[in-house]
Amino acid sequence: MVLYLMNGTGVFSLVGQVLSERNWNVPDLIDRLAARGYNFDRKTIYRLTNPLPMQRIDARLLRALSEALELRLDQLISLQIPKLRKLDSKADKRLSLLMGKNSRGELTPEEKAEFQTLGAIAEKLSLENARILAAYRKLNLNPNLDELPRERVAVRFRSHLADEHHARDGRKRAVDPEKRSRGLILRGPES
Repeated sequence: MVLYLMNGTGVFSLVGQVLSERNWNVPDLIDRLAARGYNFDRKTIYRLTNPLPMQRIDARLLRALSEALELRLDQLISLQIPKLRKLDSKADKRLSLLMGKNSRGELTPEEKAEFQTLGAIAEKLSLENARILAAYRKLNLNPNLDELPRERVAVRFRSHLADEHHARDGRKRAVDPEKRSRGLILRGPES
């Protein structure tokens, strides 16, 4: 086993954010690793979802994660504290609209599903941010929260993306509602 011991506080795992973006949990990742013939301690993998600085890095685990997640090393670890993330303006406005309709009892079944999924994504981002803030405060005696990097996360309904695609190509096509995916997807930083 090759371990690299870290002095200081400069290496952070981004695995938790990657799992959140893909809507995966740790058991999903463990299954994916096992399918590729890798077997690691569950606690070690759970620790990688925490934004606290890493004390040790197992090079074999990083390689396995890189292969299983199909990501480069710089997409798995960072020398800077992870970014605080929040919904982009479109998703935030949509969530506010759905919250209002929910308060009035006016949600359709499709909107209710969208509201629950979008709410779950917003909750995940809030929990990630709380962990990042706790880690940052632990590292700094006089934390200046304005120093933390931030990014907005774009969230779109797959069916909305299909509608946008049809509008861009200019053709009018009927889309079979049965073939449309109703799930929300995270699209990464808002451009």
